[in-house]
Amino acid sequence: MSNRYIYSLTSLLLKALGWRKICFLYSDDVSGKSAYSALIGNAEQYNIEILNSENSRVVPADLNRTNIKNYSDLLQTIIDTQARLLVLLLLPPVLYYAIEELYDMGLRKGDLVILVQSQEMITLIQYDFLYEYKVKETAVPMMAVSGRNWVGKVGEFAYTEIVSRYNGVPFANTCSGYDAAYLIGIALEYTINQGYDYNDPYQINSAIRVQKFAGCTGIVSINKNSNDRVMDAFDIMVGKIDKNSGSMISYKMGEFRPFGSTLLAINAPFIYGDGSTVKPDDLRNQNNKCPFPDKLVRTFAKGRILIFSICFMFALVSFIATAFIWKNWWNITIKELKEKQEISLQDIIVETTIGIEFFQFAAMGPDIAPINSFLLRLPFANMYFLD
Repeated sequence: MSNRYIYSLTSLLLKALGWRKICFLYSDDVSGKSAYSALIGNAEQYNIEILNSENSRVVPADLNRTNIKNYSDLLQTIIDTQARLLVLLLLPPVLYYAIEELYDMGLRKGDLVILVQSQEMITLIQYDFLYEYKVKETAVPMMAVSGRNWVGKVGEFAYTEIVSRYNGVPFANTCSGYDAAYLIGIALEYTINQGYDYNDPYQINSAIRVQKFAGCTGIVSINKNSNDRVMDAFDIMVGKIDKNSGSMISYKMGEFRPFGSTLLAINAPFIYGDGSTVKPDDLRNQNNKCPFPDKLVRTFAKGRILIFSICFMFALVSFIATAFIWKNWWNITIKELKEKQEISLQDIIVETTIGIEFFQFAAMGPDIAPINSFLLRLPFANMYFLD
């Protein structure tokens, strides 16, 4: 089963998960271009809007921690879209260099949901431990879609055998490799039993397409119109930080069934970067008109001097205005009214102002919570419904 086949179904998965606005970043090698073209092919069909322009979607495959700084403007373009879901079609360690740069540019946990190409990438393979904190602080959660592995009795047997022989947990693609080798073997056997020439690639190709067996990844059969596996379900893997070891691990969030009556079968909640299981908005700071996120706000001396100067000017103007009002109006001795007089415009303004201020103060307070707390302590409080 090719990765291209999985990517061609990813747009449908994003739609099923509720994501409509996303950003892409892929490498300019064969792997990145193939994955990108497969994934973007169905994006429009499923109403997936790609927010970053085409000239801000590709980076060289040989990036390192030094020259990735040359692509800060490109990454800033992605950040400025405010998209929360970022599809990174990059191979390690370039994948992690890009995430490090996003960390250096101010993104933190909860700002992004990152879709990567494989389950192994979630667990930070081929990565320098020294910079691991940047990825953990930025890329949780990471998400990947993969074929099912170690399924059924055959899968359990293969897993046990590989672990016992090599004393280690095998990579997930070991399972699909096992099935691929077995498929070629039984196709050769079928060709020989049918009396055909097993050196003829056409005969082998035809034999492969008629095979169907229980393999390490489930029921194995080949689509007659392509070189892809016919798969009924894919695993949705999500990354999180293990509380005991502090390392990045992946867990199976659910199954994606593109050809079934139910698209998603959820096994465990999707835990987002802020610890919530509620899907956030497609865009960050959607209700915040300020272009700067809170994490970028810093206290600095010039700003503090400026705000204190502004406050001092307002206080000085208020003091001068108060002194002027006191001298010209409040300090005047009130004359006793001994006869009927017509009200002046100044009196109307004063009375209107007093009335407006009364209702303003009434609307401001008092704070209900402290009053309720005080009244509930009174002996007769239980006789009334104070809320």
